[in-house]
Amino acid sequence: MMSNSIYPAEKATEISSLLRIKREQKGWSIEQASLKTGIPTKYLEDIENNTFRSFVGKAAVLESYLRVYSTRLNIDLQLQKSLLDFARNLLLLRRFNFQQTSEYKRRQ
Repeated sequence: MMSNSIYPAEKATEISSLLRIKREQKGWSIEQASLKTGIPTKYLEDIENNTFRSFVGKAAVLESYLRVYSTRLNIDLQLQKSLLDFARNLLLLRRFNFQQTSEYKRRQ
C-alpha cells in the first residue's frame, strides 16, 4: 500500500489513509478507537486527517501514539517502523519550515 513516493505530503496521506482504513475494517468509530487506545480523539483525528497540527514540538507524543495505534490496529512491525520513521522526518521538516517562516517574518 505504501508507495515509494518521495513527496512527504503524499506519504503522509497514505499513512493517514492506511490507519483510517484499518480502523474502519475493525468496525471502530474514531471515539471507539480513542477508548480502546487511550489516545484522545483530537489526536487520532489529526493523524487520520493528515494534519499533525497537535504534534508540532511533540515528536515523542506522536511516536508513542502511532506505536500504540498501529499495534491496536494489528499493523505489522516493519510497517510500524516505517510509520515512525516517516513521522519523525515529517515533524522535523515541519519544524524546520516553521522556523524558517518565523525567521523570515522577524526580518520583515
